[in-house]
Amino acid sequence: MTRTSTYILFSVFFFTALMCTAPASAAPDEAKLGIGLEQGYDYPYILEIDPYGLGAAAGLMQGDHIKQIGSVSMWFTDQAEKFFKYHLSKDKPFIVLIERNGALNQIIVDKSKPYRVFPKKPGTDVFSNCYFAPETSCIQSIIETMRPDGSSHSSLLRHYFSKIESFMLLNEKQKAMAVFRDMERLFFNDPTLVEYDSWSVLESRNLLGLAPEKRHFDYIYRHTEKRISALAQKASMFAKFGQAGYADIFYNDTISMIEKKPDELQNKLMFIAPMLAKLGKKQQLLRYLQADNYSSTVRNSLLARYITELVKEQKRGELKDALSMIFSVKRPWTNKDYVLFAKLFHKLHMNDAARNMVERLEKLHEKNNDKPLFQPLTARSLIVVNGALGRIHLARKYIDKHYKDQPLEMLMKLAVEAANSRSSKVLAVQYYKDLPKLIDEAYALLIKLPAAQKKKLNRRVAVDFYEVLAAHQYANPQYSELKAYTHYEDDYKGVIETFIAARRFDEAMTWINAAEQEFGTTYWHGDIYSALGALSPSREFSEKFKKYPSFQNNKIRYYNSHIARLYWNGYFEEALLNFNLLNTAQKVNLTLNQAKFVVPCKMCTI
Repeated sequence: MTRTSTYILFSVFFFTALMCTAPASAAPDEAKLGIGLEQGYDYPYILEIDPYGLGAAAGLMQGDHIKQIGSVSMWFTDQAEKFFKYHLSKDKPFIVLIERNGALNQIIVDKSKPYRVFPKKPGTDVFSNCYFAPETSCIQSIIETMRPDGSSHSSLLRHYFSKIESFMLLNEKQKAMAVFRDMERLFFNDPTLVEYDSWSVLESRNLLGLAPEKRHFDYIYRHTEKRISALAQKASMFAKFGQAGYADIFYNDTISMIEKKPDELQNKLMFIAPMLAKLGKKQQLLRYLQADNYSSTVRNSLLARYITELVKEQKRGELKDALSMIFSVKRPWTNKDYVLFAKLFHKLHMNDAARNMVERLEKLHEKNNDKPLFQPLTARSLIVVNGALGRIHLARKYIDKHYKDQPLEMLMKLAVEAANSRSSKVLAVQYYKDLPKLIDEAYALLIKLPAAQKKKLNRRVAVDFYEVLAAHQYANPQYSELKAYTHYEDDYKGVIETFIAARRFDEAMTWINAAEQEFGTTYWHGDIYSALGALSPSREFSEKFKKYPSFQNNKIRYYNSHIARLYWNGYFEEALLNFNLLNTAQKVNLTLNQAKFVVPCKMCTI
């Protein structure tokens, strides 16, 4: 065994122990936040919260994305649980950075802060009475008045699922079962629902304590398109609901299709890796890793995604084996592979292992001292990997040495990697003191670049760099500038989302208006109003945005978030005034969220 593999294995065991055990300083009677976490795509979020708990008193709310605890970035639920428990075991307040409706918020958790009080306030109609004085009976009656938000079968199926979920939350199983019978009747009479709505049917059965039956499998299998992505998703779905036999049939079909079209493995990694992880198909993973007909990039990307999925699923035993496979399975490696695993280790908080990847690249770079054509390639990888670890000053040395004559694209790439090294670009710009200077330098060079040379820049790097510019409070990127690199609507969305995260709402509005002139109506105005509603800006600031014509089309998103925040923070009279502006359907949807006040929190383990 090599020194490196021994080193990585040590990190694996250390990481596994870290994920499985609570900090030694935690006392048996440690304080509780009263929250339950769930794993999102690349962040943990608050699935449930006790309204009367410490987390609620601090200002945390259901749906908050946990971005940072203390000064440590969070990507996975296990990480957030561990760091929450660590800080709760201390007597000092600590800061939690969350993203709420797209905008960043700083929450101070202080165990000495008094808990929330939610006095019952009379409303002006049956809905406001229920919202401001929630009781099980009134919420149950509100559930029964729910109506679908559209006329399509898919809308109706979502409506059934929402009712079943709400009834089961109130322990009304018989009523939930009656709705479920209507749901299944609709599902089995419309095969077009299979592709996107199978999950809600099986999840409804799961909520009712029922496993999928053969008739569900037969129907779903018969109407699932024989595409790798569709088959892999259905395999993962049945595995989630504990039906390994049915999952294996979809899995076998997926593997057979890959054997017929090997190139599809590379194109469908985002579906195949989760399937292998959810079904525990370690041997199939090994076969792909050892297959000479796949490039190192495909093999290592598959392994990295597999590991990420195991972390999300909290499969700690399998995770240890998968991490050890990084070096125990023989296969070719390239510069990109070292960068890939350095980034993965960084997200897993395995910092020593991440730095070890950099050391291996540095040695490879030194070996190429007498190869002037190859050295810039390894230098580029070292710039990327050091940026991904937030070591901007080290990456700059390679730019100054190897890209001195044309540094712009590498400066932009470094800024992008450094910004993505934290769980939020906005946080990264604030955290790394030398990142704003780097952004300013690259932007100044970019603005001066002749139009003909701008077209030669890597399009993806340019688009990503503009997202970083949006995170920098003192940069003022213009919509017209990005047009030099792209004609795709989605490329503008990332910049607008970053503006919203940084609370740069005026800039976001300017870009949205420009985008809609070019591409037509988008839903991005709603993103701004939803974020504004979830914040507590000055009344003058909020009223200014209400005057935009787009507000009338998106005001419900503002009012839903605004009313919830007002109520949560004790501004009951103002919340009631805003509640009265809603129509019946909107009042129903908002009132259903008050169930947390009448049922115990089932997921609140922290």
